Amino acid sequence: MEGMQEETGVINPMHNSQNSLDWADTYSGILPCADCMGIQTVITLNKNNTYESSLVYLGKSERKIEETGSFSWEKDGSILVLSKENESMNIYKVEENQLRMLDQEGQKIEGVLAENYLLHKVASPIVNKYWKAVEIMGRTVEVNENMNRAPHLIIRSNGEFSGGGGCNSFFGKFKLEGKNGITFSDLAITEMVCSFEHFDQELVEALNNSRQFIMEDEEHMQLIVGKRAALAKFKAIYF
Repeated sequence: MEGMQEETGVINPMHNSQNSLDWADTYSGILPCADCMGIQTVITLNKNNTYESSLVYLGKSERKIEETGSFSWEKDGSILVLSKENESMNIYKVEENQLRMLDQEGQKIEGVLAENYLLHKVASPIVNKYWKAVEIMGRTVEVNENMNRAPHLIIRSNGEFSGGGGCNSFFGKFKLEGKNGITFSDLAITEMVCSFEHFDQELVEALNNSRQFIMEDEEHMQLIVGKRAALAKFKAIYF
């Protein structure tokens, strides 16, 4: 492959990702997508140079696409190539606690979205997931055909979040504290005027007041403050 070093079975004795980082683990993130809201991606790298992955194309389908295969290291010991059953491949650079997706020539993807091509080691059960709202401020969420998108929340491992209440979109930053503490900040929202029923105001209020999250199980989360009733309840598209 042009632009990439020739593969070799010999491990480079120099200090590199392959022999100095604890790379065998599970990584997740939401990668950019040309015709969807993002590709929710989970990859597990095994020490025997095999991998498992799952993908969900957010906003297009809730179906999880699962794959298994093997990967090989490039000569410099910092880049690995995931071979797929359909003979296509994905190329990643192994960095400290993260994988950086490269282009098909093995080069770093540049531009304003460059830092969105990262998968991080899984650290919290709520990050790198698409959370579909089922209840907000005591109201059951019923999606109507006029909504731009179903009310939702996307929490990314880089400390940023985005979402929407059915009419407008919003984004900002969040901070995790201790076992289940969470606060949302720097929230910005678009300013569309919608005549149909939506949950924009309620979801923004829930985020501004949230101080903790509760995981009922691997796919159900609540945002709360103190011992009061849940401010919002969510279901993960997949986990």
